[in-house]
Amino acid sequence: MRPPVLLIHGTWSNPDAMSNFLVTSNGTDDPRFFVRPLDYSRPLKDTVVATAPNYPTPFAKIKGNSLGFRYNVDDIKAQISEHLFEFKTGINPISAPVAGIQVDIVAHSLGGDITLFLASSPLNSGAYVRDDNFGQGDVHKMISIDTPYLGSPLATQLLQGYFGGTSNDCISTALALMGEFSLANVTFATLPPASGAVYDLRGDGLGYGMSLDLVQITNPLFISPHPPLPTALIAAYTNTSNLSSVSANLLAANIVYYCGTYAGNPLALNLTTTGWPNVFDGALNDAIVPLNSQLNRMNGLSTTNILSGSLFPGYIHTTGITHLGFNPPTVLDAGSVPAQVIALLNTPVTSAAYNLF
Repeated sequence: MRPPVLLIHGTWSNPDAMSNFLVTSNGTDDPRFFVRPLDYSRPLKDTVVATAPNYPTPFAKIKGNSLGFRYNVDDIKAQISEHLFEFKTGINPISAPVAGIQVDIVAHSLGGDITLFLASSPLNSGAYVRDDNFGQGDVHKMISIDTPYLGSPLATQLLQGYFGGTSNDCISTALALMGEFSLANVTFATLPPASGAVYDLRGDGLGYGMSLDLVQITNPLFISPHPPLPTALIAAYTNTSNLSSVSANLLAANIVYYCGTYAGNPLALNLTTTGWPNVFDGALNDAIVPLNSQLNRMNGLSTTNILSGSLFPGYIHTTGITHLGFNPPTVLDAGSVPAQVIALLNTPVTSAAYNLF
């Protein structure tokens, strides 16, 4: 039996984003796989009483997909256990009880970081490596799609006003009105404070300026002695066609005017066809994450172990930015990337394509 395949979405997203994965061309589930989406876009477990930066919008609009690794990891772990139990007790392709102890993860963006945090953080040692999984951990292998292992300059810039730099508060407030919060942290009524997803994803894509939790899953000095997590990488970067319509987009033009020209937000001023590469200092990127960050290994070096067909030039990070004029395809669209995911699931975990994080 194949291990269960669990799908994990990214920041500001939800399980619907992964709906094209492991689905056949006629729209039905692939019968070879037990597939379930995981969800951390749920309402928060406690009332938020304050945010940093401070947002005027209702705090009830903040969901788990705006918070970071530590807040979401326990929920993801619980969902893994729930679906593994479901699989073991007979809800699987052969409708029979099986002795399953691990799952395969297909993760987009922040979903890959959360999985690696689960598998590598000393905080999770007792929860991840247990007698009932024979000390091997809950995850058999992971396929990450455009995951920012070294963070993203975009996250850094969204919070740079909070750290005393030139503020991009106009554009971050506009995003918050849509439920997409750029948070350093939140304060709860009873639970301990939690960091934001954007805070955790800070970094220049080269290994500098990263959050402490991101360092914890990329620096060997901080990683607990868990079993290695075999990880295959799918990565993408834009071309001129992906950016060609940004300057002509009405919503992008309004952001440039109100948040850029009027409010002085440098990030907004770069929201043009020729300006967006400046956000990444000209480095290849998928419009959200630098390519080098997507291809990072635990030791801070770019990997050379990427299966042929796993690099996608001319693709963008997510459908969420198409309304700003970024042209598809995206790595979440039906077609090439989901097909490559199946190819990687059919690739032995002993293959060089599976880097040992």
